[in-house]
Amino acid sequence: MTDREALFAAILAHPDEDTPRLMFADWLDENGDAKYATFIRQQIELAKVPEWDPLWLQAWHNDRDWLTGKRHEQFQPKLPEGMKWPPLTTFRRGFPSHVESNGPDLFLKHADKVAAKVPLQALTIHGTQDWRNPIDLTALFASPHLVRIKHLGFSLVHLTGETIQQLQSSPHTQNITALTFEFTHFEPAALRLLFQSPLIERLESLRIENSTGGWAGLSALQKIAKPHRLRTLVLTGNTAMTLSLSRMVRAPLLRGLKEFEISVFGMSEKDIAALCDSPVVGGLESLTLIRTNPGTDGIAKLAGCASLRSLKRLRLAANKLGPVAVKSLAQSPHLSGLLVLDLQNNPLRDKGAQVLAGAPCMANLAELELMHCDVGDAGAEALMNALSADKLINLSLHSSRIELSDGVKEKLGKKFGDRLFV
Repeated sequence: MTDREALFAAILAHPDEDTPRLMFADWLDENGDAKYATFIRQQIELAKVPEWDPLWLQAWHNDRDWLTGKRHEQFQPKLPEGMKWPPLTTFRRGFPSHVESNGPDLFLKHADKVAAKVPLQALTIHGTQDWRNPIDLTALFASPHLVRIKHLGFSLVHLTGETIQQLQSSPHTQNITALTFEFTHFEPAALRLLFQSPLIERLESLRIENSTGGWAGLSALQKIAKPHRLRTLVLTGNTAMTLSLSRMVRAPLLRGLKEFEISVFGMSEKDIAALCDSPVVGGLESLTLIRTNPGTDGIAKLAGCASLRSLKRLRLAANKLGPVAVKSLAQSPHLSGLLVLDLQNNPLRDKGAQVLAGAPCMANLAELELMHCDVGDAGAEALMNALSADKLINLSLHSSRIELSDGVKEKLGKKFGDRLFV
């Protein structure tokens, strides 16, 4: 066995440890591949920070290849038809680790070969049949191949209570710390069973996105009082639906969250007030409420929430917010620590942008997203004067209905350079 093979074998044997990867990077440096060595070290650092950290934002906006590994495709083994490396999340900590499979059987057939070539830790199963019919995952949950997986995802599948029970009782899921369900239909018992022991106590991240059915099962949240590690919870549905947020946010399971998203659900001022009065918000670093339409009074409640002083990212896109609602945010002393503010697809116009320019967080922002907010010259100049050229990484003012004058574009470009999108 060569030195390279021995070092790579150590990575496969200890996929959670950084030391073997850094040793491999050192070997690459000494053997003429400094670019890949640098990539490994950079990805290890990126894995330590959240998406709202300036280091991650720099990579995302300035050189996304640090996240995607686009320049290092030669390290991705060829996969059989029906399996693929996802374009944005294949690489983690310097090596391919995430594979997608059309159905579970294809993955089970090739899992050993793939895992012998990469430190496989993430798997997404795509439904291969009409998603309105339940998918059979019995063989997957009975397979010891799952022991390798930390992040398990499902897309376009129909889940029954029996399927979730198989997931809960599997002896091979003890290393899973993140679950993602996208475009998934849950039968009534499925979501309730998902929030039962022992799985929920091991999860660090749970994402249920663009999914339907079974939302009443979220009531099971309130029954979990055991110690847990959940730090990210993302729930997105459709605007015709509502959640009983006032009860849900009191659940002990939600204490300790760092990232919380409730999007594409109808919300009211009462819901926002319940959120602000709950223990959930105390340690939050990221809060996302997209297409929830909480109204001006709801935003005023949010702006007055003193418990949000730890917040680093706030996303309120597509909520029909105008200058009055934005004024509440701008005047809030509790949001001064924001690094990322996303208000895209809200009718701010110049007046809203000018009000926003006076917000305490402006000088510290690394990202300000105001796409399709109809900001004109006056608002753009006010923001330009408020934002710091040293700290800003991305500013988006593009609108399909309003075009900034050449003079204002020139001023903005001179201050922010390629960090500007107009």
